[in-house]
Formats: sequence, structure tokens, C-alpha cells
Amino acid sequence: HFNNNSLGIYQGLAKYHRIRTERFNAWWGLGATHVDGEVNETGFTYGLGAVVFLFKPISIDADFMQTFINDETVDQFSALLNYHIKRYKVSGGYEHLKLGSVDFSMLSIGISVSF
Repeated sequence: HFNNNSLGIYQGLAKYHRIRTERFNAWWGLGATHVDGEVNETGFTYGLGAVVFLFKPISIDADFMQTFINDETVDQFSALLNYHIKRYKVSGGYEHLKLGSVDFSMLSIGISVSF
């Protein structure tokens, strides 16, 4: 029998968009992250990010978030290429997650809706 391992990460950040222009957006944020599964802990999180709007409808965004849980950190980095269609965004790119001493590198795809 194989063990059933699962991981859920839930985040809430209050973001301050420090620089916001037509072609560039930079932000920082503070909040909390809960790491579910075998960890089952919540910690303080800070994040930094930026978006560059290359040309309509393409943008690139990158962000880094770090969470402090006990004596360990959870580090998250993502770099995504976005295609905007009205209020929708289709994204694809690279994500890296480090939980303590364990590293995960992943390809990412997603769809988001702005309200």
C-alpha cells in the first residue's frame, strides 16, 4: 500500500501597490499562510511582486512570498506569462516551492477572473 500524502497551502495577504503605471506594477504585502496536511501550521507571511505589461494583451509577472512557521520557512516563487481577455487572464509559467529542506519545481497553468 502506498501512503497518501497531501499538501494544501492557503494564503491571505493585504497588498500595497507601491508603483502602479500603465506598463508596470510593483507591490508588497503582509499576511498569513496556513500549510495543511502533515504540517498543519499557520505562520506570518510577507510577499513582493511585480507585473510588466509588454503589449496588449500580454504581461509577465513574478512574485516571491516567504512564510515563517516555527523555526522553518516556506518560500514560494513564481514567474508567469499572462494573456488577458477582458476580465479573464490565462497564465502559464514556472513555480518553485521550498518547505523547510524540501524543494518542488513545477510548471503552472491557470485561469483567473477579475471582479
